[in-house]
Amino acid sequence: MCIILYKPKGINLKKEIYQNCFENNKDGAGFIVREKTGELKLEKGFFSFQDFWEHFQPNQQKQAIVHFRITTHGETDQENCHPFWLKENKLAFAHNGVMNNVDCSKDETKSDSWHFNVSILQHLQEKLGEDFIYDKVLQILISEFINQSRLAFIHEDGRVLIFNKEKGVTEDNVWFSNYSFHNWKATKKWKPIKKEYKTR
Repeated sequence: MCIILYKPKGINLKKEIYQNCFENNKDGAGFIVREKTGELKLEKGFFSFQDFWEHFQPNQQKQAIVHFRITTHGETDQENCHPFWLKENKLAFAHNGVMNNVDCSKDETKSDSWHFNVSILQHLQEKLGEDFIYDKVLQILISEFINQSRLAFIHEDGRVLIFNKEKGVTEDNVWFSNYSFHNWKATKKWKPIKKEYKTR
């Protein structure tokens, strides 16, 4: 289902947390960070953890949204990786979940997140301006539309808005959209199911 993490400026996570995220969501990683100048820098399309880490590690101290993808719709390629620009250099977002309300039939190579951005979010932004996501009524409508999905937005001024934040988990001041930042192999203990058969 993917995972998003939001990390405020100045907080470092252990490398193994990012590696767990990648190992559990291997279909492409990406991130957006806010520079000291306020500029947003977006990089995505990492299909090995080493490649991701080489690019992200120098940015660890910065405010960041990071995304690790599992393909549900569309191709497994760079273009479908998150985050996405809603308005280039101004506003970006990442998505975790499946949007069944989004029509992907016009281009089935693209993900539901891509279609949601192009057909809905960008349309709203063009009509209403980049601050539309802070309108309380529109927030209600977006929340209803996305159902259980999580969305994390970051603006060039540093504002972050997370839809369905309560459906994720916060640990050490870092928000995760689900629990797939855990090392499942280390935490899960598999026990065989023993069946007992009664004889007559």
